[in-house]
Amino acid sequence: DLVAICLTKQQPGDCSLSPTSTKPRFLLIGAVHARELSATELSSRFVDLLADGYGTDAEVTSLLDSTEVWVVPVGNPDGREIVEQGTSSPYLQRKNANNSLGSCAVPPTSSNQHGIDLNRNFTWKWGGTGTSTNPCDATFRGTAAGSEPETAALSQLMTTLYPDQRGPLLTDAAPLTTPGYMLTLHGYANMHVIPWGDTTAKAPNDA
Repeated sequence: DLVAICLTKQQPGDCSLSPTSTKPRFLLIGAVHARELSATELSSRFVDLLADGYGTDAEVTSLLDSTEVWVVPVGNPDGREIVEQGTSSPYLQRKNANNSLGSCAVPPTSSNQHGIDLNRNFTWKWGGTGTSTNPCDATFRGTAAGSEPETAALSQLMTTLYPDQRGPLLTDAAPLTTPGYMLTLHGYANMHVIPWGDTTAKAPNDA
């Protein structure tokens, strides 16, 4: 199971699993890649900052008065458990714990391991640039789009929290009234990646 935490100054209807929220929403998902331990640490400290700062920090108080903040500290708990089995030398498990495909390294190495790269298993444009069909590769996309329970759970949370207001074309922009923002937090590469991730073309809401 994945844990999702909602923080806000709660009014009737707030933090409901419904896309009809009266407040804008921010969703932070940490540690989709298991070995990126700092993503969970930072997500958890963000929760503490908001909870402890409400009523004492003006910026935090203003944010929680007006916004629902949702946090999933660990998007890949089973993969993280494998990482932790390395104790003081954590195993470099990136993917989830699905060991039903291939004969991969045990314990895992950074480039040879069981599992599916959850970041490359989501249904949107599944199987494209930057994915692998080799079950032992660190970027293995899985056997089908959205095949993993973690991916399915995160997708369901996102579609439950955010109404889909875009048209069917890649060039269709979301309207300016779209009430929310989502960020997956990683611990690698020192960059902020914005849509689209598979092409240098800018998304229609880029500006």
